[in-house]
Amino acid sequence: MPFKKSETKRQQPPTDARNIFIGRVNELHFFIEGILKPEDPAHNIISIWGQGGVGKSTLLTRFIEEAQGLNFKDYCLTALVDERQATPASIMEKFADQLNLTGEFEKALSRYKESLRKLQSERETARETVWRKTTTELAGSMVKRVPVVGVMLEQGAGLAVGYLWDEFHYHQLLKDAERLENPIADLTEAFVEELNALADSQAFLSADRIKRKRRVILFFDTFEQLATEAAPWLLDYFLEADINRNVVLVVAGRSPLERTVPGDPKRWLPYLTDDTIYQVSLESFTEDETQAYLSKRGITEAIRITTIWQLSRGLPLYLGLLTSNVQGTIDPTANVVANFLRWIPEEEHSKRKLVLDAALLSRPFNQDELKAFTYLSEQERSLLYTWLISQPFVRSNPQDGRYNYHELARELFSRHLYQISPSAYRATRSALAKHYRELLTAIETEEGMEVYGSIQWLELTLALANQLFLLPDEASHIKAIEQILNAYEHTEPTGEIVKLLRDLSQEQPGTQVNANALQIIIRLLRYIEADLVSQPHELLRAADFLLEKIAREPSFSPETLARIYCKRGGIYGHLNEYQQAISDFNHALKLDPIYARAYGLRGETYRRLNEYKKAIQDFDLAIVLDPKLDWTYAIRGQVYTSFRDYQRTISNFDHTIELKTKHAWVYVARGQAYFSLKDYQQAIWNFDRAIGLDLKYVWAYVIRGQAYCSLKEYQQAIEDLNHALELDSTYTPAYVNRGLAHLLLKDIEQASSDYTRSWELDQTDLLAGWRSLWCEMCQGRANLETVARLEAIASISPQHYVAYVCRGVAMLLQNRFEEALTELEQAILLDHALWDAYFWKAMVCFYEGQDEVAMTFTEKALTLELPPVLLTPLHWLAKERLNFHEKDIISLLAYYS
Repeated sequence: MPFKKSETKRQQPPTDARNIFIGRVNELHFFIEGILKPEDPAHNIISIWGQGGVGKSTLLTRFIEEAQGLNFKDYCLTALVDERQATPASIMEKFADQLNLTGEFEKALSRYKESLRKLQSERETARETVWRKTTTELAGSMVKRVPVVGVMLEQGAGLAVGYLWDEFHYHQLLKDAERLENPIADLTEAFVEELNALADSQAFLSADRIKRKRRVILFFDTFEQLATEAAPWLLDYFLEADINRNVVLVVAGRSPLERTVPGDPKRWLPYLTDDTIYQVSLESFTEDETQAYLSKRGITEAIRITTIWQLSRGLPLYLGLLTSNVQGTIDPTANVVANFLRWIPEEEHSKRKLVLDAALLSRPFNQDELKAFTYLSEQERSLLYTWLISQPFVRSNPQDGRYNYHELARELFSRHLYQISPSAYRATRSALAKHYRELLTAIETEEGMEVYGSIQWLELTLALANQLFLLPDEASHIKAIEQILNAYEHTEPTGEIVKLLRDLSQEQPGTQVNANALQIIIRLLRYIEADLVSQPHELLRAADFLLEKIAREPSFSPETLARIYCKRGGIYGHLNEYQQAISDFNHALKLDPIYARAYGLRGETYRRLNEYKKAIQDFDLAIVLDPKLDWTYAIRGQVYTSFRDYQRTISNFDHTIELKTKHAWVYVARGQAYFSLKDYQQAIWNFDRAIGLDLKYVWAYVIRGQAYCSLKEYQQAIEDLNHALELDSTYTPAYVNRGLAHLLLKDIEQASSDYTRSWELDQTDLLAGWRSLWCEMCQGRANLETVARLEAIASISPQHYVAYVCRGVAMLLQNRFEEALTELEQAILLDHALWDAYFWKAMVCFYEGQDEVAMTFTEKALTLELPPVLLTPLHWLAKERLNFHEKDIISLLAYYS
């Protein structure tokens, strides 16, 4: 029978193992002398690392206590985040809350959250638009990536504007999408600005009334669980800013900082090289330190010390567990958890059960959380809660007053519970799932739609999903899918969701995730994380898997199911499988007839199929259901452009801008509609606004240059096209358009250079290749080599407008006039808005003596804004028809010069 302590001894409170600070003397000395005391800290990043249970959190707590102590509290400010802050935004928000940053950052955070509410639908639609194939819409009438100008835009609107939409999306919306999907840059800028202001402020030292600049210390605990999101944020945004020298980061995790970016460990190297980072490697206690620790716990017997050392190997967490009862006897044959439970008498059943069951809680707890354990009476809950939170493996969180188990203890205890009684393990999981479900239902009933996106709602939703995945039956897993997808639908960014799924997918001992649950978890991760652009088939497989699992489950939420069908429809749309896409959107709307996004995406699919009336009907319904769905206005405006109804186009973009004024591409789109109406001043105003929002918006400079060309402000146009090429020297539309401006200025050599450069960069840009050759022909008589080059251009895409023109000109040069006319007439049928075929048809007619018809086609080409300098081949007629050339052609050329 084990020795039983007297009641007197039991009433004497033992030393709290969590308050014993053994060793770490050098680390504490460094922190005080190198960080807290100096006018400038010796280092600005401290990387504390070591295995789980080694005492990293304890050291952080000691650092914070020291900073808040009498000697430093007047000027030292501290803030702490841990694994609960899984995204950069939540990290900054938590820091700001503790540091009382309520200025511009608070406003930026509000804007950020508002943008996130729109992000999920807008992101997918934007990506689909960005990556659409422009060649399908051009239907062979225009070459990809060559803009049109003037009357061409008006007369070719059905094709050209569809092209232009793709053009500015393809080359610019990628950049806008980066900001759309990563608004964290603006948020970080506002955060750093306020953080710097705080660190630059001064505080009075109470002892001697002198001023000193503040020291702001930001602590990151359990960084291994934050690193996926936090490390890239620190490297790409936070540390890229100009941070005040008085700001110090203290990062504690299982690995040193340089290992937190596995794909590129060298990214931290500059901070190591310049001594910004100070490394603190924590090891388990030495045997001497272990003896000192046990001495403070009142354990001095040599045999006990040896036994504890052998079992713990100096790991502080294990020492705390093994010495939770300082009078007890260690069983050297038992594991750490079994030894800990030996200190709890068999008759104290509730304690023994609670300490294991509480390890299964999937969110931080307070006393109320113990209601989940129905075997505890209300009186017991209060007493046992006080006992539980005093245990050495339980960590307190000063941010919200709740507690959680050390992750290593949670793993040890849950594994132990499963091993001794799988049925008890499952029963506890079921009880916790029931508890979280009741709490979730209560707040959803109380707060309605306002609850979505709240921290409490997300935490409860994920806590419930965690319990359900850890149960063995598929019915629970189906319910877990519903919880995850519901959270995914209402939460942006998805860092907390992804973190939970990744943790569950690791198959760590003790998590007890079975094969079915693991398969679901992996598919959910791919469904959430796979990129539509680069991984559409992976995303499609994930959506197929989920629908196969849940489509026939009668209890599954029809609204959530509708969203999966809608997402899969978007994937099919991206893959140009439009009928499959429409089928999925129809499924979604059958399940949820008021799902605005499904109407909008189905409308976009109809637009791609050129079923414009159906597209308009769907956009109208989407807007009635959700008047704030800004992208539907934009795409409806695009459809009206196809009808050449530019006033309605502008009205729709007006609505888009009212809802979201910070996206440059919307102003460009509206500007292009004004361009179509020949209201060039309004067009330029919109292009100016776009460039004001994004100084690197290449396409905006190009299209503004086109507007200046239409106003005959050619030098201003060239300046815009020059600026575009300074930003992107490979951007072929800028060369093409600058070439046009040079033609209008009669600078044939410079125009030739620009078209040639565009052709060199993109051998599929037939129009650039052809115009380059035309410029050459204007500078000298064509020859057989010219014929070969024309035929080579035509062979690249034989059914293209430019191919017919090139073949026609080649036949003209070979005096095959009838065949030349056939080719040129076919080109005009393909696109009657371009001047090329009209002029060269006129040339053929001149050679055949059909002068009146030829003059008509020449005037038609000039009406379509053919630059007069390109009329130069008319001089060829001097050889065959000298009198006509001197009488009519010279006067024609003189008039247009």
